[in-house]
Amino acid sequence: MNIDIKELNRKVNIPAFLVKLGADRQTIRKLKGADYRCPCWFRGGDNPHGLGITFHAERSKWLLTDFLHKTFGNIDLIDFASNYCGHTFHSAVRLLQECASDEIADSDIMYSGSYEYREAKPLSKNVLELFEYGLHPYLHQRGYTPATALHFGLGWSNVGELIDRIVIPVVDETGDLVAIQGRTFVDDNPKYIFMDGTGSQAKETLYNLFPARRSILERGWVLLVEGAPSVWRAYQYGLPNCVATLSTSVTEKQLQLLISLGVKIVLAFDYDVETQAGQLATLKLANRLKEASFSKGVYTLNIGSMGLEGAIDDLTPSEAKEALKTMKKLF
Repeated sequence: MNIDIKELNRKVNIPAFLVKLGADRQTIRKLKGADYRCPCWFRGGDNPHGLGITFHAERSKWLLTDFLHKTFGNIDLIDFASNYCGHTFHSAVRLLQECASDEIADSDIMYSGSYEYREAKPLSKNVLELFEYGLHPYLHQRGYTPATALHFGLGWSNVGELIDRIVIPVVDETGDLVAIQGRTFVDDNPKYIFMDGTGSQAKETLYNLFPARRSILERGWVLLVEGAPSVWRAYQYGLPNCVATLSTSVTEKQLQLLISLGVKIVLAFDYDVETQAGQLATLKLANRLKEASFSKGVYTLNIGSMGLEGAIDDLTPSEAKEALKTMKKLF
């Protein structure tokens, strides 16, 4: 009988598959989206971050990566079962069949289930060894420099959930690594994702605050933008006093970090013609700062008045210089 292995790869129940291979059902975590994490039990590992299982849409199969020891990266389920869990090729295929069967009820699957996982702070810096570092061609084409890539620790991923993405390490205000963001360079959706559910931790700090603090205090003002690329661009244009919220939303912790700087705040969120998301976020944050009795001064840039749209990272050096001239005091 012919077996459609590609179809089995799409239909397999990952938690059931891992448990049948020997994983502890209480250690399997389902992240937001389709990814899973569990320790590398097959080599005695107990780090919950160790084994990543990600569905790769283009290859239409699940791929596994040993994040810590890097003994393998992006191998499929059959290779994993046969090379690391003692199965033959044929027994691995039979296992896929068992775990892809419609007859397997949820009550028969022994695993811990789905929940939102929050990694304890800080993350181990060993995880950075998974990635390649330097100036990716995508960033080079967009006008970023090797010095910028080095300063911000930028790289790219060939494995795991961040495959085909620029790697953006996020450290908190004390310098601890708390999150890793991935920005697609092949136009995948979504444009940005966070590794292993660390997005909530990234939103509890301001991107680039730790290295930028001295420049912020010396200059007496901070430039607040949405995304990390605008921080990189500002740095290249001689504005090292720039930090990012990493979205239009601003958490209470981010608000308090801004206020605690005790300097003027210049809001420079993206200028969105269609959704006006950046403009609305600017007004909302300005109102929150006003309600908090912030008295150092809140300003905004209006690149829309220049006939432009987008973010600071979309501007040329001359346009960025002109944008600073549009600075308007809100209160």
